[in-house]
Amino acid sequence: WKNDPNPAANWLFLRWFPVVVLGVSALALFVVLALPNLRHSLRWHVPAFRDASLAQLASSLSLLLKQGCSLREALDFLRQNEGATPLGEELARWQAKLASGEGKLSEVTAGSSLVPPMFVWLAEQDGGNLSRGFERVSELFLNRSHRSRDQLVHAALPAAIIALGFIIVCQVAPVFRTLNWWMSSDSW
Repeated sequence: WKNDPNPAANWLFLRWFPVVVLGVSALALFVVLALPNLRHSLRWHVPAFRDASLAQLASSLSLLLKQGCSLREALDFLRQNEGATPLGEELARWQAKLASGEGKLSEVTAGSSLVPPMFVWLAEQDGGNLSRGFERVSELFLNRSHRSRDQLVHAALPAAIIALGFIIVCQVAPVFRTLNWWMSSDSW
C-alpha cells in the first residue's frame, strides 16, 4: 500500500461497492413489494405484467359470462375486486357507458387507456358470444405475457453475468494488489 496514492479510497471502493449496489437493489425491490400503489402502477407499465393482467381480465370476464352473468354484473364484480386501481377506474367508466345505453363492447371500451383495441376486436370476433371471445383474448395475452417474460429473463441474464464478474473482480483485486505490494517490497 506504500505506492498507492489513495489506499483508503481504493479499499472502500473495491470492498464496499458491490455490497452497496446489492443493498440498493434489495432496498428497491422491497420498496416495490411493500407499496401496493407502486405495484399497481408498474403492473400497467411493464409489458409482461400488463399482458398477464389483460389475460386475467379476459379470463375472468369469460368465466363470469359462461356462468350466466350479464356483462354489467361481470364488470361490477371485477370493479369491486379491483378497488381503486387503474383497472378498477377503467371498469367503472365501462359500467357508466353500459348504464348510459351503449351496448357494443367497442362502444363501451372506446377511449380506454389500459385495454388495447386488439383486446376488444378479438373479443367481438365470435359474433354475439362474448364468453368465447374473451377466452380467445385470454389465451392470446397469456401467450404474449409468457413471451415477454422470457425475453426479459434472456435480457437480464447477460447483465447478471457481467455484474457477477464485476463483483468477483472487486473482491479479488485487493488480494492481487496486496500480493503485488508484498512481492515488490524490499522485505525479501
